[in-house]
Amino acid sequence: MLKRLAVAASLLTPTIGLCAEPHPYAAFCRSPRLEISPAGNYLVALLPDEISMASLDCVLAGGVCPVARFAGERGTVTTGRMYFSADDRSLYRPVARFDTAGRESGQGEIRMYDTSAIWAGGRTPVATFDFAGRRNMLGYIDVALPLKAADDPATKAQSARASAILLAAEAELTQMSANARNIYGRIDGDRAIWLARKDEDYSVWVSRDGAPLRPLWPNGHPFSPRTKNLRFKFDGRDAMVEASGGVLRISDAGLRDLTAGQSRAMLIDGDDPSTYYGYVSAEGAQGKGLGTRLSKQLNESMHAHSAAAVLGVSVNIASGSSVVSYAPYLMEGQNFARHDVRRGDRRIEIDCGGAPLAERTVKRLGGADGLFIESYARDGARPTVVFLYGGPGGHIDPATRAKNSVQALLDAGFNVDVVHYGGSDYTFALHDRLYRQGAKSLAADARILSRHIEARRAEGRRLYLVMESFGAYFHRRLDAEALAMVDHVLLVQPAGTMDPTSVDAPGLPARQRADFVRLARTSNAALWGPGTATEETEYFKRLKGCPLVQPTTIVVGSRDDVVRPLEDYAPCLREADVEVVTYDLQHGSVLSLQTPDVVRRLVEGR
Repeated sequence: MLKRLAVAASLLTPTIGLCAEPHPYAAFCRSPRLEISPAGNYLVALLPDEISMASLDCVLAGGVCPVARFAGERGTVTTGRMYFSADDRSLYRPVARFDTAGRESGQGEIRMYDTSAIWAGGRTPVATFDFAGRRNMLGYIDVALPLKAADDPATKAQSARASAILLAAEAELTQMSANARNIYGRIDGDRAIWLARKDEDYSVWVSRDGAPLRPLWPNGHPFSPRTKNLRFKFDGRDAMVEASGGVLRISDAGLRDLTAGQSRAMLIDGDDPSTYYGYVSAEGAQGKGLGTRLSKQLNESMHAHSAAAVLGVSVNIASGSSVVSYAPYLMEGQNFARHDVRRGDRRIEIDCGGAPLAERTVKRLGGADGLFIESYARDGARPTVVFLYGGPGGHIDPATRAKNSVQALLDAGFNVDVVHYGGSDYTFALHDRLYRQGAKSLAADARILSRHIEARRAEGRRLYLVMESFGAYFHRRLDAEALAMVDHVLLVQPAGTMDPTSVDAPGLPARQRADFVRLARTSNAALWGPGTATEETEYFKRLKGCPLVQPTTIVVGSRDDVVRPLEDYAPCLREADVEVVTYDLQHGSVLSLQTPDVVRRLVEGR
């Protein structure tokens, strides 16, 4: 039986400190995902430096359940997570220490709290133990999984190993990449695994049973540099990594993408936070060790919300419970998630209000090595925008960003086809393909995209093409017949020639500037694959005539030092069907920042 627990928008006002929420599920409405505590006692919302929890039994009974909220103290920074002990009786919180000037001191501690005391209003830790780190590194390494009782010698030993990871990783890094955002780590018993950017390259390093460190895949750039904290779990002696929209197995045999050919995937959280329980994607749940009943329950929940973007999945095997969090639902300019909580025949849907962004579908074109089209459609016969975002190494996600280009176009009266191409981190396989194939990947995707444009035009509606930054590289590769079917093209700060030596860095010492240029070139080569940057630069340098055959608007940022469209498209600037608009902005998506003016040009057909 399904029960829906609705929450009014006026009750979503956050509170500060440890208290009962103004509405029992307000904290859950603010959280993009919910988890089930290891022993199955609590439904938990984890936000940065904050945890809220309610009795899972009470929630499933459909009653009005109190929610306890535990927020961080002033003057501290955590890793962004807090952790339950295996029996749910204790809560662990990694915290950084600051010096008298308010800077991270490089020292920290893990604080242990009594869960029952939190419900009673207590916030004093019952025990602490120290760990040594390095400045700015605390936020990018998990040091608290799995945690046992504070007096357990293994816990202190684990803390020491975490410190060793940080120090050893830092010693391996070059000066230009010695930043915590390029270090990801996880410890488990006598094993440690982390990724370090060494010599401008990502490598996977594993330490087992005191064995020497060794790279397992040092020959590439497999993980998105924009992913600030990769998620690790363990399957026996193998590490299971959620990275760049894929789930990867790292073993002595190397690295294998388990989700190649599938849409964006994520790990399933379960009873033990360090144990691998499988993954989910739009194709369904691939559980491990869940049992027939729980696996069926999870797949039913995934199928029920196939039109939404799933943000998180948590199961508890002992109690047979699951929660699937999905989005986006818009209300008062904010994104909210909904949560489907199930245990056997009991089901509660925590409905946080708001309207769906649009009807959402995801399809793959071009087979296993093709691309993904994520379509957003609203009611009515609307014109369609085929949208290619910038990159590479990232992707646009309307489910987690309330204000974005997709929503701006939807609100302006368009349906939107978001193109996830080779080089984006929508999936690991896509991200890796551009790195390995370079310009060949762009050409193959452009052929597939051309067929998609032709299919959309056959529907008889007006059709527009919006390309941001790196996405503009596909323009010249589209078939002429397909491009002629587009009513208007919008190039938003389009990429062209690439020359990192032109970077404007006043006051930067020559040596550091040279290092920066070298690193920028290496990074571009790693992200873009063999020959891509050179091929694009040579194309625009040789360009004599205007390649823009359809009515086109070029958006320029006056403070943009990344791309130079006025130079690259100089032969087009006097064409009657080409308009240039300039905004006082640096490089980035101006579509959402200047929506009324930019989108008006599409609406009016200019």
